[in-house]
Amino acid sequence: MQQPDILKATTDILNKLSLIKDDNGQVVFKTVAVFNDHYQRLVNGKGFSYLTPAVFLEFKWTKTTVLNLGLAASDLDVIFHIVDNQLDAMDGTLDQNLTQLNLRRYIIRDMTEFYPTGMSGFMYQRGQADYNHTDTYHRIVTFKTIYLDQDALYTNTGQYYKNPPVTLVINGIISAGIPKAHGISYDQLGYDNVI
Repeated sequence: MQQPDILKATTDILNKLSLIKDDNGQVVFKTVAVFNDHYQRLVNGKGFSYLTPAVFLEFKWTKTTVLNLGLAASDLDVIFHIVDNQLDAMDGTLDQNLTQLNLRRYIIRDMTEFYPTGMSGFMYQRGQADYNHTDTYHRIVTFKTIYLDQDALYTNTGQYYKNPPVTLVINGIISAGIPKAHGISYDQLGYDNVI
């Protein structure tokens, strides 16, 4: 059985992004990729060109909790960088890109409550514009999710841990005051060791 991993989750998200359609049923994004600071490198003249509109996927781990041997849950920000270059909308306005607002809307519409492999449903958090752009618009949309990281469950012997290798025995002592206060006898509870 294949375990969920971050590669599978990333592929699920990229595939979903590549299928997002506008209100007329046309695929929206011409470039879909994992974020590698494409926008800033392009602005600095150090990156390669790509078709727009484009969307780039970025993950930011904000908190990780170890649940047991080899299993961790991470709060994760899933960040979409929307990049669009439009100088003339052909509607009488120059240097005003309103299309990017629809691109934001399509991302929110299609990615809210999306469940990639190993993640909880996406919850929309915020959208913001990057006002330090050139003629290329950069908009950022952030979602929250929880990623259940199971990579360490798979050991080097090729086995999955189904039950942690722990034997735990609890020998409890019950305080006499708690059951008495509720009118319960110790014989009813089946306890021998009461203080």
